[in-house]
Amino acid sequence: MKTLWLFAPNNFKQETSAWACRKFRKSLRKYTSITNVNIREQLDSESLEITAEECRQMIYRKKCKIGTLIEENGLWHTNVKIDNSPRTWLLGSWNWKTVASENCYLVPTKIFSKFGEKCISSPLGDIKDCSYLSGHCIMPDKTILIWKPSNDTNCEYKPMGPWKGIMMGSHWIADKAPLLLEILHNAKTVKSCNWNLTITPQGYAIGTNRFKENKPRRIRRAIEGLITSSQLAAELSYLSWNISTTLSFSFTHAMHSMCEYVEQNRRWALAASTSDPTTFSRVMFNNPYLTARKIGPGVIKVWPCVALEPRQYVFVPLEELNPVKKNVLNLFQLKLILEGKSVMYETCMSSY
Repeated sequence: MKTLWLFAPNNFKQETSAWACRKFRKSLRKYTSITNVNIREQLDSESLEITAEECRQMIYRKKCKIGTLIEENGLWHTNVKIDNSPRTWLLGSWNWKTVASENCYLVPTKIFSKFGEKCISSPLGDIKDCSYLSGHCIMPDKTILIWKPSNDTNCEYKPMGPWKGIMMGSHWIADKAPLLLEILHNAKTVKSCNWNLTITPQGYAIGTNRFKENKPRRIRRAIEGLITSSQLAAELSYLSWNISTTLSFSFTHAMHSMCEYVEQNRRWALAASTSDPTTFSRVMFNNPYLTARKIGPGVIKVWPCVALEPRQYVFVPLEELNPVKKNVLNLFQLKLILEGKSVMYETCMSSY
């Protein structure tokens, strides 16, 4: 068996968990009229500056300069209330008074990036000018995003891990998986995230720093040209083991493929027997004169049938027998003539 480190092209967008830190100031002004009527006017909210260090304190310690954050439905925030109490009549009737409250907010979010693209994206807004490797970004609304860059996300190829298989010439076949790679001597090599990779024609890459074989050193014989019986027996045993291993692997791989094919055919047959048991039974038994009906999970009942000749049946208009049903389009009367006897039969129109 041969173990290879395989890598797949990093062609899809990768998502990275991130945190969004915000600080808002909410304001209102209030006034009490001469007639002792309380008047309030809501002002626009204002986004405040927040530093990356303060955002990290919010992430790891759940604290900011305003106070301790509390969790509510996945959202972390401080809970400073605005002073909404009415002003007294005597003092509050002379001018407006503005009151405000400041709060910190911490929201979990995602960062999306793709290898080869300089810009990254976020569902919170525009962050095209930010770099993924920097690990943080200041948005136009003063929100700070912080994330931990992943080494694999910014790589041209992503590791799939070690895979076991067997070498057959220049081809490597995976064990218990439908995967075959061709390893060429003049294959293209690239460097991706501290890995030297060999690109295969199938699109996958192989980590060459773990792929190199250590060729066994040939033990020098005591007398050059003379082969002893023990050496010959050892070489023949190795050859026998190598052939046995190759045949066993080929047989196992073929059996896996055969089992998958049988299982797939079983699923197709089960779906066909459920949707149209009559057609399924006719195909399976190669007999057009069969009819079938499903009677249970995975079980159908089959009956033989005979084809009627044109002289043995007649279509009868419904209005001749029952004028009330003349507008029923999905039913029709069929007159069967069997052994000299006439039988009226009412059935549904077929969709075939």
